[in-house]
Amino acid sequence: MPTLRSLAFYLRKLNAQHPPVNKYNLTIVLVRGINNRLTMIDNNELMASKQVDGEDYANLQHVHAPLLSRIAYKAICAGISAGQVKPGEWLRQDALAQKLGVSQATVREALNRLVSDGLALHVPHKGVKAVTISVEDLRDIYDMRALLEGLANKLAASQISQQGLVRMRELLPDTVVGVDAQSTDIARAANRQFHWVAIHASGRSHLIRVLEQLWTLIDPYMVYGRFWNVEQTHQERIEGSVLDLEDHTRLMDSLERRDGHLAQQITQEYVHRSFRELEQQIRAIEKT
Repeated sequence: MPTLRSLAFYLRKLNAQHPPVNKYNLTIVLVRGINNRLTMIDNNELMASKQVDGEDYANLQHVHAPLLSRIAYKAICAGISAGQVKPGEWLRQDALAQKLGVSQATVREALNRLVSDGLALHVPHKGVKAVTISVEDLRDIYDMRALLEGLANKLAASQISQQGLVRMRELLPDTVVGVDAQSTDIARAANRQFHWVAIHASGRSHLIRVLEQLWTLIDPYMVYGRFWNVEQTHQERIEGSVLDLEDHTRLMDSLERRDGHLAQQITQEYVHRSFRELEQQIRAIEKT
């Protein structure tokens, strides 16, 4: 199987073969991470997961060490977001290096950045483990997300392209959980992509970077994440995602009308409702 080094490449060489992957003309690197999916990283260090089959790996470029460390960082973040790395799980340097096909020095740099970004915790004489977040800390993170993502969508209302709006409309149906149990994974991925089309349209690189960090922190706990698999029946998941669809549709309408203040209000209401549902799930688990 190709290693991380051999799989990382600039998407501009791929555009001629797979134009739909890069709809927004970003400079993107694709890498197969620890969750065995191709992770897209743009020049602003945004991240989204996409399964790409049958790629031609014959023309892959050599990746320089600083970029390789950044890709390793993003690959580990993708594993955290996808639930492949659980909160509190140890991030063993040697195992990650073997999985990602890079040196331990590269993984060490990536882990140091995870610690500095608050996504992992360094325990003296023991190593590094994924951060575990309390309900109280999650509340703070969701409050920050509501403020910052609300601002991003307010800005996006006046700047998002018609192409971006079309893409969000395309994603809307996939954000709903269906009768197929595997549709939860599809809905989770579509939900992330839907939100990030709008966030990226804000054009504020520092705002985008902070939101990416917040999303990585809460992804393992989000409504589309692992708690659904523990407490909720599939019917409850469907009902919950229908409520999300209503909020997503309202957000979509506000962006199409270029109403930034309404987009901000809808976003903040949606994020706060998401936290209340998540808190109920976590409290229920704590009682078992």
